[in-house]
This record gives sequence, structure tokens and C-alpha cells, in this order.
Amino acid sequence: RKFLKTMMSVVSYEAAMHDYNQDYENSRRLAMKNINHALGTSYDYFIVARSLMKQTNDPATNAECLLYLDKAEMISETEDINITKLRILLLLRENNQTQAVEHIKKYQRLLDIMYQQPHTEEDAQWITEEYQWAQKLLERIYIL
Repeated sequence: RKFLKTMMSVVSYEAAMHDYNQDYENSRRLAMKNINHALGTSYDYFIVARSLMKQTNDPATNAECLLYLDKAEMISETEDINITKLRILLLLRENNQTQAVEHIKKYQRLLDIMYQQPHTEEDAQWITEEYQWAQKLLERIYIL
């Protein structure tokens, strides 16, 4: 058990690297290793949901992804902007525009909070781009 706890961060890091390299099956497998050993972090649950979403788009998988996102949100110590964004994409995938709008507004609030914190110029540019993405998404939903 001590070894598993020691290796937990390494496994999460490897899962993130596989996710970055678009190797979603191995990314999910590694994150599940931590989860199955009762050592899963909110990021591990996020990675599993993201990996599943990248591989499959059907109602059963979407429901499973929602459960993983709920668990990630539940054990996260702070509101995680990545979880919120993935939830938005999942809600849109399920044609649930009403809840998606609520989460987009939440996403924008989180971006506002980030902007108020000390940040670099690069971070400011990213926040601005994400805010514009969210705004365009709201406009598209309202048009539909």
C-alpha cells in the first residue's frame, strides 16, 4: 500500500502524458489504476471522463462520464475549471442546452475569478480566449 501511495502521482502524471499524446485508452487505464486502488484524485476521475468522451459518443458512455465528473467535482478541494468545461461539452453532447448555459455562466465566473488573481500576460491571453469561446458558445445556443 505504501508503494501504491508513493507511485500515485507518477501514475497520474503518466496518465496525463498519455492524454496529451492522444493515447486515450492508456490514459484511462492508468487513471483507473489509481481509482481501483482507492487512491484516485479528482484529476484521475477527470482523465477517465475525458478519455471516454474522446473514444465514444453514446448515451451509456455519456452517463458514465457524468458519474466520473460528479466524483471528480465531489473530491476536488476547489472548483476546477477543467471539470466545468468538460461538463459543458458533455451537456452539449447530450443536447441539454439549458444546463449547458448554466455551466457556461459558471465557467465565465471562474474565469473572472482567475483574472482577478495575479497572472502573467500569457495567462491573461488564455483567460480572454476561453471567455470568448464561452461567449460564442452562449450565442450559438441562444440562436438555436
